[in-house]
Amino acid sequence: MLRLGWLAGLILLVVASLLPSSSPAISWAGAIYDKLLHFLAYAGLAVLAVAGADERRAALRSVLIMVALGLLLDYLQQFVPGRGFEVGDVAADNLGLLCGASLGAWLVR
Repeated sequence: MLRLGWLAGLILLVVASLLPSSSPAISWAGAIYDKLLHFLAYAGLAVLAVAGADERRAALRSVLIMVALGLLLDYLQQFVPGRGFEVGDVAADNLGLLCGASLGAWLVR
């Protein structure tokens, strides 16, 4: 069930990351500090990935996939109207992944 939640979360993350800045969802999210949203989204996904993994190697693979996905999505935002690449977003993504993976590992002990 956790893996299914992780996959659904990844799909939602991809869609939301590639919406133009004029979309209602991005306009609403703009009212919140966007680095916090990046941190929380990636932390939540990391908790689901690590807690739902059958073995340590699968958890690590999932987290590494999310590192690459975060970089790719931020790069692709350069081609989306009103969006762009920000190093701060990538840093918030990776900090969220680190904290979420740590929490997920602690929860399954």
